[in-house]
Amino acid sequence: MHGIGTSGLAFAGISVLACGLARGAAVQIEVVGFVVSSDVAGFDLGQSMTAMIEYESAGGPDRSLPPTFSWFDNRLTGVSFTSGGWNTSDTGQFGEIVFANNVDPLPSDSMAINVSVDGSGYSSGTTAANADLSGFGGTDLLAAAFVFGSNTADSWDGLSLPVSFDPTTFASGLAAVNLRFSTGNVEVRWETFNGVLIPAPGSLAIVGLFGMALGGRRRPS
Repeated sequence: MHGIGTSGLAFAGISVLACGLARGAAVQIEVVGFVVSSDVAGFDLGQSMTAMIEYESAGGPDRSLPPTFSWFDNRLTGVSFTSGGWNTSDTGQFGEIVFANNVDPLPSDSMAINVSVDGSGYSSGTTAANADLSGFGGTDLLAAAFVFGSNTADSWDGLSLPVSFDPTTFASGLAAVNLRFSTGNVEVRWETFNGVLIPAPGSLAIVGLFGMALGGRRRPS
C-alpha cells in the first residue's frame, strides 16, 4: 500500500477543520484519488475515482476491546463512488467504523470505515446493516474500506468518532480506499481529501458543498 509521504503538504489547509467543532455532528468526507492496483476489468491504473462518505458522529462505540479497539455500527448515512463509467451510491444507516489504538505496526491511531453489501466486509460479528451498492457491469461490488491513520498520539480519543481530520498527521501507508469486487480488488490512492461539518444528518444530495480543492493533482509515476 502506498503512503501519502510528501503529499501531506498538499492537505495542509484541511487542518482548519480541527478547531472549534462540537461532537455529535454529521460529517462529510470527499476522497479523490487514482487507481494504483486493479485486477477488475473496467478499472485501469491511473483512472480517477471520487468517493463521498457521510457519517453521524454522535454517541460512543457499540462494542469495545479496551484499550485497543472500538466498533461503531450503522453510523454511515451516505456513501458514493464515481470512477469512469461507473457510479453507485446509497443512503440510510449502515456500515461499520472500527477505531484502533496503537496496533502494531500502526504508530498511533487508525480508523477504518467499512461498507459491505453482503456482510463479509464487517470484522466483528457485527450488527451493522448492509449497503445497497451496485457493481461494475457484471462484476458485483462486495465491500469497500476507507482507511485513515494518524501518527499523532491521542489525535482521536476512540470513544467518539472524529468531527474533523488533519491529513498532514496521517501515517505512511494509511491513506487508501480498497474495494473488493466479485472478480478481484481495486486500490485507490488519495490525491485530495476534503472534509466539512454539516449541521444535521443529511444525504449525498448536498455534495455540492465540496467546492474546496486542496493541493495540486498528482499523477502516478
